[in-house]
Amino acid sequence: MSTEDSRMSEEVREPAPEVETPVEKKPESEEALPVARPRWKRFARALGEIAIVTAGILIAFALDAWWDNRVTAEREQIHLRALVSDFQQNVASLRRLIKTEDDIMSGSRALLELARAEQPVEKPALVELMGRVFNSGRYQPVMGAYEALVNSGGLMLIRDESLRAALAEFAARVDGKYAETWSNEHYFAFAREFGTSYTLYTWDVERGKADERVLEEILRNPRFHEHLAMRFYSERDMGREYRALLEQAENVLTQLREQLRKAS
Repeated sequence: MSTEDSRMSEEVREPAPEVETPVEKKPESEEALPVARPRWKRFARALGEIAIVTAGILIAFALDAWWDNRVTAEREQIHLRALVSDFQQNVASLRRLIKTEDDIMSGSRALLELARAEQPVEKPALVELMGRVFNSGRYQPVMGAYEALVNSGGLMLIRDESLRAALAEFAARVDGKYAETWSNEHYFAFAREFGTSYTLYTWDVERGKADERVLEEILRNPRFHEHLAMRFYSERDMGREYRALLEQAENVLTQLREQLRKAS
């Protein structure tokens, strides 16, 4: 066999070349999907945990604020009830003192009219009028609850602004003693000059040995008239001051009761 024939037979036996089958390529979004899903799940889980923690903190703050408000409200109620008790006493005391001041003024005026009339005076009427002008009383405010409130935390424990202002105004007015000092000076001078004679007369009355001329001598004394006039005007000023205090005390008491009513 020739060389050419051998080459041709080899070419015939040579296998046909393999044809590659094209592979369909998946979209990029589908290839990234298995990776993106776990990341999104982790992010969502983290957000959920943050939301739970945040909600827990907010709830804790809310509960703490609610408890603080409750404790503050209970403390306020204790102070309000104590203030009501004190201002009830203040109102009652001021009403009594206003009546006393009115009696002193009317007694002073009546005695001045009797002294100037220069007519005999019936003993019972004279004794009764003398008893009025030689009487005296001063207001002793009950402020224990107010002072306890100020010392325990200040007026800010009272949440109502109008009530706080009314309490502070009343306390400031109580501390003002000008009218009382002026009135006391006149009364002490009056008592020093004529109080001894009147006191001795009352003692003699109790023992049945009273000299009826003592009261007549006091009544006819010009110095006694001067003191009566000053007594009238000074106690008139005190009566006005007590009426102003009474109005404030009644206003405070009304507001205190209203706050307690709202709380109940």
